[in-house]
Amino acid sequence: MKAGIEEHEGIANAYGGNVEKSDTHVAIWDIMIEPTLQVASIIRQVWRPKLLDIWANRPVLMSIVNSLDVNAVAMPGKEADHILICKGLIEHLLGYAWVLFGTREFLPNIGDSKKEQSIDHTAKYFDQRANLKTGAAFVAPICHSRQLISSLIVSHALNIALLHEYGHIFGGHFQLLPDINISAGLDELSVQRTPLPSEVPLSIIEWDADCFASNYLFYLQGNMNVVDGVRSLLSATVKNPDNYSMILWSLACHILFRSISINPTDTYTFNPLQYPSPPLRGFNFYSDMLLRRRSVQGDNKDRDIEVMKIAVMVDMVCAKRFRVQQNEDWFSNAGEENIKMMKAYVPQRQKLEAVRRICESWRPIYRL
Repeated sequence: MKAGIEEHEGIANAYGGNVEKSDTHVAIWDIMIEPTLQVASIIRQVWRPKLLDIWANRPVLMSIVNSLDVNAVAMPGKEADHILICKGLIEHLLGYAWVLFGTREFLPNIGDSKKEQSIDHTAKYFDQRANLKTGAAFVAPICHSRQLISSLIVSHALNIALLHEYGHIFGGHFQLLPDINISAGLDELSVQRTPLPSEVPLSIIEWDADCFASNYLFYLQGNMNVVDGVRSLLSATVKNPDNYSMILWSLACHILFRSISINPTDTYTFNPLQYPSPPLRGFNFYSDMLLRRRSVQGDNKDRDIEVMKIAVMVDMVCAKRFRVQQNEDWFSNAGEENIKMMKAYVPQRQKLEAVRRICESWRPIYRL
């Protein structure tokens, strides 16, 4: 373990070293960074007993590092496996979420949206970064309630990013890449610039890691009590009490996947050889959670439609951001692309099952 820690410290230092409390505004540390570090520790404790014997003693170490890259990465080392979340990702996530909730057309029933600005003004700021030291950005919600909800959602988004990286490691994805080494891990952005050759298409590897996150979060959100203050803020938008946590996580996944895209897009088109588009990943994520809930709790269309309406709201605002007019059939088209992705996944499932490191599978529970 000591050798793994020393190795991890060396890797973290190469990325600017660990983000310390003194590097950030106290609210950002308390709401986003410290909880993410705590979740990483909990994940290790929860999953360690489930690791196959061959992997049981191999450490998985995680850091939030002072790199300005909008990135998260999982990489193998000689002594341990490593996860890094870059400061730049948090800056961009927070900047993105603040613009979204600083737009009056987005979820107008949360807080006092009339205080916010029109999409015509905010559209050009969606790529902004928040300053983690001062806790400021060019555009941020004026309404305190909307700022609180957006910051909470960023914390959730960081947990999804973290779980996705754990999905790469526990899924054994390194073993699907030829000549993998410490400098060529599953880097969420470099794989978009220079596609990595693999035994399984990159799109399927990424969705598999997303499925790990959505499976874990399905059980987590089902046991998560949303505090009364947040419930009251969401109550005008969320009518079904079963949906409070589900909608928070759904918003978080949409915001995360758009933020880590080099080429933001409104398209859902699926190509198995390319990195999945951000909207499709968001759609796949919450549809997987809905399917898991349906299998456990039974059908409830009204409950599910309420979650889908949030996804619609995200897409409509993002379409306006890119000066795109969404057609009315976009949601059904997204569902068709999701089915294409599932069909591409099915023949690769056995290869993925062969390399997973834990004794139970999180893979999709449904069949085509």
